[in-house]
Amino acid sequence: MERKNKERNRYSSSRSSARLYAREYAESIENIKELEEIFKNENKNYLGDE
Repeated sequence: MERKNKERNRYSSSRSSARLYAREYAESIENIKELEEIFKNENKNYLGDE
């Protein structure tokens, strides 16, 4: 049960960080597109476009 909480906390923290970046620091849509490419190429959980 403790492990699930750690995973949920990590997910929540990562999601919050991504949202903060998108709202506060991204200067252009290109910055967001770059994040999308990182997501597609480096995220082990990404299943591809369906």
